[in-house]
Amino acid sequence: MKYLTTWKLGIAVVLLLCTAGGLLWLPAYAAQQAQDSAGLSDDALANATYMSEFTDSGEVTLVDGEVEMDMANGDEGNLYVVLTDSIARGDLNGDDVEDAAVIITSSTGGTGIFYDLAAVLNIDGEPQNVAIAELGDRVSILDLAIADGQIMVDMMIQGLDDPMCCPSLAVTNTYQLDGNMLAEVTHVEGVDEGPREIKLDAELQPDADPNLATIELGGTDDIWLNPTMVSVLSGILEGEGVAADSLDSNCPGGIIPARPDVVLNWKEDATVDMLRVFFVSTGDPTLVVVQPDGSLLCNDDLNPLMLDPYLEIPHPQTGRYAIYVGSYEGNAHVPGFLVFTSLHLNPATLDLAQLLPREVDPAAVGEVIPESALLLDHEPSAKPAETALEDGYGSYSEEMTGGGSLGVFNVELNNQLCTGFIDAIPTFKFNWQGQAERLHIFFEGDNDSTLVVRTPDGSYACNDDYQGSRNMNPRVEIVPKPGEYIVYVGSFSPSEVVSGTLTITEDVNAEPAVLTSDMLDEGE
Repeated sequence: MKYLTTWKLGIAVVLLLCTAGGLLWLPAYAAQQAQDSAGLSDDALANATYMSEFTDSGEVTLVDGEVEMDMANGDEGNLYVVLTDSIARGDLNGDDVEDAAVIITSSTGGTGIFYDLAAVLNIDGEPQNVAIAELGDRVSILDLAIADGQIMVDMMIQGLDDPMCCPSLAVTNTYQLDGNMLAEVTHVEGVDEGPREIKLDAELQPDADPNLATIELGGTDDIWLNPTMVSVLSGILEGEGVAADSLDSNCPGGIIPARPDVVLNWKEDATVDMLRVFFVSTGDPTLVVVQPDGSLLCNDDLNPLMLDPYLEIPHPQTGRYAIYVGSYEGNAHVPGFLVFTSLHLNPATLDLAQLLPREVDPAAVGEVIPESALLLDHEPSAKPAETALEDGYGSYSEEMTGGGSLGVFNVELNNQLCTGFIDAIPTFKFNWQGQAERLHIFFEGDNDSTLVVRTPDGSYACNDDYQGSRNMNPRVEIVPKPGEYIVYVGSFSPSEVVSGTLTITEDVNAEPAVLTSDMLDEGE
């Protein structure tokens, strides 16, 4: 899949050049073809036909390095075949023409990822897959080369005690093309890697403090969340980085920080036979775990269809696990969740929505509503009983009802204190012409209410709970200006009617009567 990512990027660049100027594409393409004329080009190999035991026809034709098709014999599920980035070139049949050896993977919908070595002859510049050899399920390819007409494959396979996810036995197989067969010439366990091209830029520091979090899990007598999830940003977050495959040949290529992202302190737990550690994201992360005994566990992809990494730890050791969440794509940062669980879950089966089922409420989405939705010019639902409001006063009260279905928190009022639900038609209007320094407006209701007041200058004053849980009746304080005030009495819940008394006063010490949730529960 990594090869495909690079390949598709190349195609995108070529098309961009073509769009910018049509003539630029042709010389670039011709130059590439000329460069590859001595051997089989990447383009040719990515669109060649390969042998496959999983199809009725016995072959698959790739398009840009991949193909998805029905399984053989009517079996359920789809077959997904990918050309990996393991490609070697050299003469395989003694005709002094450069041929190729490639690795392809086949996924049949389960957890298996089957690796095959394909010998591809160069027949008049066209690729022809003449033989194939099975390499195994979920192996890790370290190197592929052609020398003296033979194909050499360095890889990690599962040892006797290895889980399928985590091969640890290094082998070197040598193959010779014999007609339409690839004959295994030698099989050597233990690979002499020699000097590595990738060097450590910094020492791995599994004992260092983590970048993000330390968690405590396990313990037969302890209760721990299963699964436990930690929010993590993959990639290099701080300090120097190291190449993952320079730590251990079984670690897929990628960049991880020298310090761990997360530290897991695991207590002995007799009830846990298998601890599963994986990362769920929208990117292509890689995962490295340093166990308490200092050994490494590494993974990059659950399978070709799922780029999130997955590790299994049978009978986990008691102690400290240093966990690095890197990125196959170098310095890319991708948010996600690091998951620890003893349940039968993996990145493909964990449904985050099922962990906390919730119904979506469209009214709570936060759709922006313009102020014009408020019918400011309409007559209010409650009218003042006294005309003396026009001339200033000490205090005025009026009984009224309020509430509605318009979420005032969505209306563009430039005041984040505005919340609850109101009707678009005003509840009350009054004119003020007095000389007071402060004007207090509050509502004493029979239920949890909210208050929205539009002042003469067009700004809004809002309150929901005057003193939080100690008093749920709303109260606003205004530096008054002469003119019209428009009042909305709302409810905290939609379409709920609240009844009570609105008070407008110049008394700075006036407060609404106390209303608490306990009083509402008791029906006071």
